[in-house]
Amino acid sequence: MTTRERLYRLRWGQALVEKETHPAGARVIKDYSKCGFPGALIYGRLVPKREYHALHSLSSLEGIPEHARLQNPYTISYRYIEGLPLRQAGGKSPLPRTFFTDLWELAGEIHRRGFVHLDLGNSGNILVRDDASPAIIDFASCTSTRHFPRRLRRALEKRDRLGLLKLWHRYSPETMPPAMADYFNRHYHKHLATPTKLYKETRRCLNSRGLQGECGRVRRIWIIICVAVSIATAIGVSPVVA
Repeated sequence: MTTRERLYRLRWGQALVEKETHPAGARVIKDYSKCGFPGALIYGRLVPKREYHALHSLSSLEGIPEHARLQNPYTISYRYIEGLPLRQAGGKSPLPRTFFTDLWELAGEIHRRGFVHLDLGNSGNILVRDDASPAIIDFASCTSTRHFPRRLRRALEKRDRLGLLKLWHRYSPETMPPAMADYFNRHYHKHLATPTKLYKETRRCLNSRGLQGECGRVRRIWIIICVAVSIATAIGVSPVVA
Protein backbone atom coordinates (compact mmCIF):
# COMPACT_ATOMS: atom_id res chain seq x y z
CA MET A 1 0.00 0.00 0.00
CA THR A 2 1.25 3.47 -0.90
CA THR A 3 0.89 6.32 1.59
CA ARG A 4 1.77 10.02 1.46
CA GLU A 5 2.55 12.51 4.20
CA ARG A 6 3.39 16.19 3.92
CA LEU A 7 6.94 17.01 5.01
CA TYR A 8 6.67 20.80 5.18
CA ARG A 9 3.92 23.33 5.60
CA LEU A 10 2.90 24.61 2.17
CA ARG A 11 3.92 28.24 1.76
CA TRP A 12 3.33 30.70 -1.03
CA GLY A 13 6.02 30.43 -3.70
CA GLN A 14 7.25 27.01 -2.57
CA ALA A 15 6.61 23.50 -3.83
CA LEU A 16 4.33 21.03 -2.09
CA VAL A 17 6.78 18.49 -0.59
CA GLU A 18 5.50 15.06 0.40
CA LYS A 19 6.98 11.71 1.38
CA GLU A 20 5.57 8.80 -0.59
CA THR A 21 6.06 5.43 1.11
CA HIS A 22 5.52 2.16 -0.70
CA PRO A 23 6.91 -1.41 -0.44
CA ALA A 24 9.89 -0.60 -2.67
CA GLY A 25 10.97 2.28 -0.42
CA ALA A 26 10.23 5.95 0.18
CA ARG A 27 10.53 8.90 -2.18
CA VAL A 28 10.25 12.66 -1.87
CA ILE A 29 7.67 14.24 -4.19
CA LYS A 30 8.04 17.98 -4.94
CA ASP A 31 5.13 19.49 -6.85
CA TYR A 32 5.74 23.05 -8.06
CA SER A 33 2.26 23.39 -9.55
CA LYS A 34 1.07 24.07 -5.97
CA CYS A 35 3.36 27.03 -5.30
CA GLY A 36 0.72 29.61 -6.18
CA PHE A 37 0.47 32.45 -8.67
CA PRO A 38 2.69 33.69 -10.23
CA GLY A 39 5.31 31.15 -9.10
CA ALA A 40 3.73 28.17 -10.84
CA LEU A 41 3.43 30.17 -14.05
CA ILE A 42 6.90 31.73 -13.95
CA TYR A 43 9.22 29.01 -12.61
CA GLY A 44 6.97 26.02 -11.86
CA ARG A 45 8.23 24.17 -14.94
CA LEU A 46 11.81 25.47 -14.87
CA VAL A 47 12.94 24.69 -11.32
CA PRO A 48 12.12 20.93 -11.45
CA LYS A 49 14.26 20.63 -14.59
CA ARG A 50 17.13 22.46 -12.95
CA GLU A 51 16.89 20.36 -9.79
CA TYR A 52 16.74 17.16 -11.81
CA HIS A 53 19.80 18.17 -13.82
CA ALA A 54 21.78 18.83 -10.63
CA LEU A 55 20.71 15.63 -8.85
CA HIS A 56 21.35 13.51 -11.93
CA SER A 57 24.85 14.96 -12.29
CA LEU A 58 25.69 14.55 -8.58
CA SER A 59 23.91 11.26 -7.88
CA SER A 60 27.15 9.28 -7.52
CA LEU A 61 28.15 11.31 -4.44
CA GLU A 62 27.46 9.84 -1.03
CA GLY A 63 24.99 12.09 0.79
CA ILE A 64 23.10 13.34 -2.28
CA PRO A 65 19.53 12.15 -3.06
CA GLU A 66 19.53 9.33 -5.62
CA HIS A 67 17.27 8.18 -8.45
CA ALA A 68 15.79 11.55 -9.37
CA ARG A 69 12.88 11.49 -11.82
CA LEU A 70 10.75 14.10 -13.53
CA GLN A 71 7.23 12.77 -13.04
CA ASN A 72 5.64 15.59 -15.04
CA PRO A 73 6.67 19.14 -16.05
CA TYR A 74 5.91 20.45 -12.55
CA THR A 75 6.98 17.53 -10.35
CA ILE A 76 10.29 15.94 -9.41
CA SER A 77 10.85 12.95 -7.14
CA TYR A 78 13.91 11.29 -5.63
CA ARG A 79 14.80 8.71 -3.03
CA TYR A 80 14.02 9.73 0.55
CA ILE A 81 17.05 9.93 2.84
CA GLU A 82 16.41 8.75 6.38
CA GLY A 83 17.57 11.23 8.97
CA LEU A 84 16.79 14.49 10.76
CA PRO A 85 17.38 18.07 9.64
CA LEU A 86 20.38 19.61 11.36
CA ARG A 87 18.14 22.16 13.11
CA GLN A 88 16.43 19.26 14.92
CA ALA A 89 19.30 16.85 15.39
CA GLY A 90 21.89 19.45 16.37
CA GLY A 91 20.32 20.15 19.74
CA LYS A 92 19.43 16.57 20.70
CA SER A 93 22.89 15.01 20.93
CA PRO A 94 26.47 16.01 20.11
CA LEU A 95 27.39 15.65 16.48
CA PRO A 96 30.38 13.49 15.52
CA ARG A 97 33.58 15.53 15.46
CA THR A 98 34.01 14.71 11.77
CA PHE A 99 30.46 15.69 10.77
CA PHE A 100 31.22 19.17 9.45
CA THR A 101 34.56 18.10 8.00
CA ASP A 102 32.73 15.46 5.95
CA LEU A 103 30.05 18.02 5.02
CA TRP A 104 32.74 20.48 3.93
CA GLU A 105 34.29 17.81 1.69
CA LEU A 106 30.90 16.96 0.19
CA ALA A 107 30.26 20.63 -0.67
CA GLY A 108 33.74 20.84 -2.17
CA GLU A 109 33.02 17.87 -4.40
CA ILE A 110 29.80 19.53 -5.57
CA HIS A 111 31.87 22.58 -6.54
CA ARG A 112 34.48 20.47 -8.31
CA ARG A 113 31.73 18.96 -10.43
CA GLY A 114 30.63 22.39 -11.57
CA PHE A 115 27.67 23.19 -9.32
CA VAL A 116 26.79 25.48 -6.41
CA HIS A 117 23.94 24.75 -4.01
CA LEU A 118 23.27 28.39 -2.95
CA ASP A 119 21.27 27.51 0.18
CA LEU A 120 23.71 25.62 2.40
CA GLY A 121 23.26 28.12 5.23
CA ASN A 122 19.74 26.74 5.77
CA SER A 123 19.97 24.12 8.53
CA GLY A 124 16.87 22.44 7.11
CA ASN A 125 18.83 21.50 3.97
CA ILE A 126 21.46 19.56 5.92
CA LEU A 127 20.47 16.11 7.18
CA VAL A 128 22.04 14.08 9.95
CA ARG A 129 21.50 10.56 8.68
CA ASP A 130 20.82 7.54 10.85
CA ASP A 131 24.54 6.70 10.84
CA ALA A 132 25.34 10.33 11.87
CA SER A 133 26.86 11.15 8.48
CA PRO A 134 25.82 14.33 6.59
CA ALA A 135 23.54 14.64 3.58
CA ILE A 136 22.47 17.64 1.52
CA ILE A 137 18.93 18.06 0.18
CA ASP A 138 16.77 20.64 -1.62
CA PHE A 139 18.65 21.43 -4.83
CA ALA A 140 16.01 23.83 -6.14
CA SER A 141 18.51 26.70 -6.03
CA CYS A 142 21.43 24.62 -7.31
CA THR A 143 23.07 26.09 -10.39
CA SER A 144 25.64 24.85 -12.86
CA THR A 145 28.71 27.09 -12.97
CA ARG A 146 30.54 25.39 -15.82
CA HIS A 147 30.05 28.32 -18.19
CA PHE A 148 30.32 31.08 -15.60
CA PRO A 149 33.29 33.48 -15.47
CA ARG A 150 35.86 32.40 -12.89
CA ARG A 151 35.22 35.39 -10.63
CA LEU A 152 31.47 34.76 -10.51
CA ARG A 153 31.97 31.04 -9.94
CA ARG A 154 34.31 31.71 -7.02
CA ALA A 155 31.89 34.24 -5.51
CA LEU A 156 29.04 31.71 -5.59
CA GLU A 157 31.23 28.97 -4.13
CA LYS A 158 32.23 31.39 -1.38
CA ARG A 159 28.55 31.89 -0.56
CA ASP A 160 28.20 28.13 -0.12
CA ARG A 161 31.27 27.95 2.09
CA LEU A 162 30.12 30.80 4.31
CA GLY A 163 26.71 29.15 4.69
CA LEU A 164 28.37 25.96 5.91
CA LEU A 165 30.71 27.86 8.21
CA LYS A 166 27.70 29.63 9.73
CA LEU A 167 26.18 26.26 10.64
CA TRP A 168 29.54 24.89 11.78
CA HIS A 169 29.98 27.90 14.08
CA ARG A 170 26.45 27.51 15.43
CA TYR A 171 26.30 23.76 16.03
CA SER A 172 29.89 22.62 16.58
CA PRO A 173 32.24 25.57 17.12
CA GLU A 174 34.67 23.47 19.16
CA THR A 175 35.51 21.35 16.08
CA MET A 176 36.07 24.29 13.71
CA PRO A 177 39.75 24.72 12.79
CA PRO A 178 41.16 28.13 13.79
CA ALA A 179 41.86 29.06 10.17
CA MET A 180 38.22 28.47 9.21
CA ALA A 181 36.99 30.35 12.28
CA ASP A 182 39.16 33.30 11.30
CA TYR A 183 37.89 33.15 7.70
CA PHE A 184 34.30 33.07 8.95
CA ASN A 185 34.79 36.03 11.28
CA ARG A 186 36.40 38.09 8.52
CA HIS A 187 34.00 37.33 5.70
CA TYR A 188 30.57 36.49 7.13
CA HIS A 189 28.22 39.44 7.53
CA LYS A 190 24.57 38.95 8.43
CA HIS A 191 22.51 40.96 5.99
CA LEU A 192 19.01 41.48 4.66
CA ALA A 193 19.69 40.08 1.21
CA THR A 194 16.40 38.22 0.78
CA PRO A 195 12.83 39.57 0.73
CA THR A 196 11.83 37.30 3.62
CA LYS A 197 14.65 38.52 5.87
CA LEU A 198 13.86 42.11 4.98
CA TYR A 199 10.16 41.62 5.77
CA LYS A 200 10.80 39.92 9.12
CA GLU A 201 13.27 42.56 10.25
CA THR A 202 10.95 45.39 9.16
CA ARG A 203 7.99 43.81 10.96
CA ARG A 204 10.06 43.39 14.12
CA CYS A 205 11.11 47.03 13.96
CA LEU A 206 7.53 48.26 13.49
CA ASN A 207 6.23 46.13 16.37
CA SER A 208 8.94 47.43 18.67
CA ARG A 209 7.86 51.00 17.84
CA GLY A 210 4.15 50.32 18.37
CA LEU A 211 3.32 50.57 14.65
CA GLN A 212 1.63 47.18 14.21
CA GLY A 213 -0.96 48.73 11.89
CA GLU A 214 1.71 49.32 9.25
CA CYS A 215 2.56 45.61 8.99
CA GLY A 216 -0.19 45.01 6.41
CA ARG A 217 1.28 47.64 4.10
CA VAL A 218 4.75 46.15 4.56
CA ARG A 219 3.40 42.69 3.72
CA ARG A 220 1.92 43.97 0.44
CA ILE A 221 5.25 45.52 -0.49
CA TRP A 222 6.97 42.26 0.47
CA ILE A 223 4.72 40.29 -1.91
CA ILE A 224 5.58 42.69 -4.73
CA ILE A 225 9.28 42.18 -4.02
CA CYS A 226 8.80 38.39 -4.01
CA VAL A 227 7.09 38.57 -7.41
CA ALA A 228 10.04 40.58 -8.74
CA VAL A 229 12.48 38.01 -7.34
CA SER A 230 10.43 35.22 -8.93
CA ILE A 231 10.70 36.87 -12.32
CA ALA A 232 14.44 37.38 -11.86
CA THR A 233 14.81 33.74 -10.84
CA ALA A 234 12.98 32.58 -13.94
CA ILE A 235 15.23 34.66 -16.16
CA GLY A 236 18.29 33.33 -14.36
CA VAL A 237 17.43 29.64 -14.59
CA SER A 238 16.41 29.56 -18.24
CA PRO A 239 19.96 29.23 -19.64
CA VAL A 240 20.78 26.50 -17.12
CA VAL A 241 18.03 24.09 -18.06
CA ALA A 242 18.29 24.61 -21.79
